[in-house]
Amino acid sequence: MKQHKQSEIELTEAEIDNLFSEYDLECKKQQLALLGISGRKIGLVLDAGCGPGAFSMLLAQDGNTVIGLDLSALAIEKVKQMAEAQNLPITPEVGDLESMRFDSDSFDLCFCGNILHHFRSLDPVITELTRVLKPGGFFACVENNGSNPLVRFSRLTGRLLGSVWPLLR
Repeated sequence: MKQHKQSEIELTEAEIDNLFSEYDLECKKQQLALLGISGRKIGLVLDAGCGPGAFSMLLAQDGNTVIGLDLSALAIEKVKQMAEAQNLPITPEVGDLESMRFDSDSFDLCFCGNILHHFRSLDPVITELTRVLKPGGFFACVENNGSNPLVRFSRLTGRLLGSVWPLLR
């Protein structure tokens, strides 16, 4: 069962202006540090479900080339504006994580920042993320919301470190 796309776009656009406070950025920096990817140049990064681009910005500031993907054209426009203003190597695109246009084996890191709880089933998105991940690449996830039963279950089984999934190969 796939997510309801229009509802997700509306939710993202309702939250856009609240995602760049100093506190929010500091929390995101701490989450990336827990993952072991803060301050680390990894290569080509997919920021899956990037929203207005806070994680994209932090990952690009570390020297990575970032492609931000989101359903919301408004969020993608915010990412474009931020990337241009800060001269960061971020290419934002409107797209669906359950059916991405990218070639297989494209990314050194697939990163999900607080998006997995939006999916009714994680299978389609995880299948796509692992398809576009290079062999030997990394998958990392931050997930604060346990409303998806599989996300909640993963916390109970120890797959999460606090609200951060460890860096997985």
